[in-house]
Amino acid sequence: MDIHEEKKIIRKEYREKIKRYKESDMRERTERILCFIKASSFYTDKIIVALYAGTHNEVSLHDLFLDAQNDKKTSVFPKYQGKNSLRFYQVFHEKDLEIGAFGILEPREGSQDVPTNSIDVFFVPGVCFDSWGNRLGSGLGCYDEALKEAKSDAIFIGVAFSFQIAEEKLPTRREDIPMHYVITENAIIEARIKAKHIY
Repeated sequence: MDIHEEKKIIRKEYREKIKRYKESDMRERTERILCFIKASSFYTDKIIVALYAGTHNEVSLHDLFLDAQNDKKTSVFPKYQGKNSLRFYQVFHEKDLEIGAFGILEPREGSQDVPTNSIDVFFVPGVCFDSWGNRLGSGLGCYDEALKEAKSDAIFIGVAFSFQIAEEKLPTRREDIPMHYVITENAIIEARIKAKHIY
C-alpha cells in the first residue's frame, strides 16, 4: 500500500471516530484545551498568533480569538489561495470572516495581509496527530506549504482532542511539516523528536 492510500484510510478512521462524541462532550474538552493554551508561554509571550476557523470536526478556537483581541495580540487567519496555498490576514472582529473555500470561514477580501514569516505561533488543526509531532490534515498540503515560509523561531502547535492522537507513528513524507507541540484536553505533548523545518 502506498503512503497516499495509507493516509486516506487513517483519515477516514479518525473522521468516523469523532462522530461518536456528543456536542456537549466536545465543548467541555474544548474548554480544557483552551485553558492549557491560555496558560502556556508559547501563547502568553507571543504577539502575532495564527488561529483558524475550523469545521465542526475540529477544536474551536473562537474563545481564544476573543481572548487574543482582549490581550491586544495580532490575530491572523488563513485564506485559501488555490493550488494548495494559504496566506494569512489580520482579523479584528468576527464580522471580518466570511464563508470561503470548502465552506470554512476565512478573512474577507480586502483584509490586511500579514507575512507568514512574521507570525510567532501557528495553531494548526488536523484530523489526527502522533506524539512525534506528525500531523495528518485534510490532504491538500496547504499548511505544510505555508509553514515552510515561517521564521526559524516560530512555534507550530497542533490542536486536537485526545482521541485524535495516534498510538503509533503516522506515515509521513519529506514534505510533511511536524509540530513542536500538540495540545489536547489532557496534556501538552512535546514532540518526541524535535520538529524541524524541511525545505
